[in-house]
Amino acid sequence: MLKEVEGGRGLKKEEWLEHEGDGTTLVKAGSKVWVHFTVTVESSQEVVDSSRGEHMTEVGGITVYKPKNPLEMSLAQEGGEESVFPGFALALKTMTLGERAGFLVPHDLAYGPAGKGKVGPGEALELNVEVLGIDGALLPPGADF
Repeated sequence: MLKEVEGGRGLKKEEWLEHEGDGTTLVKAGSKVWVHFTVTVESSQEVVDSSRGEHMTEVGGITVYKPKNPLEMSLAQEGGEESVFPGFALALKTMTLGERAGFLVPHDLAYGPAGKGKVGPGEALELNVEVLGIDGALLPPGADF
């Protein structure tokens, strides 16, 4: 079930109860986080970015598939410019360590009227995120909050 995020300017969150997180270790402005994520265009269901799965690379003339790594990033301090689209940063600030949730990101919190790359003008996004670490606190192996 989608619920509007308080102060989220139209951002909606869907929590999966089997991955509700520890409830105490919060993502906040300035936090360094490690996350797995997938970004999908809502209208076409095309995946436009993901830290999950594998990627191809050439090693000694041979194509190999390597697992992708979680995204490691720092959120901006209050008032600073984020390194991700606004809805991604806002979504993270509603989450705790170990939480996995989905978000419906309206176009004005995604890439707006101009779009970007594979995201067309005015497109809403679906964002799925799993928080693996916050400021050095890491999700224990096999943890299932």
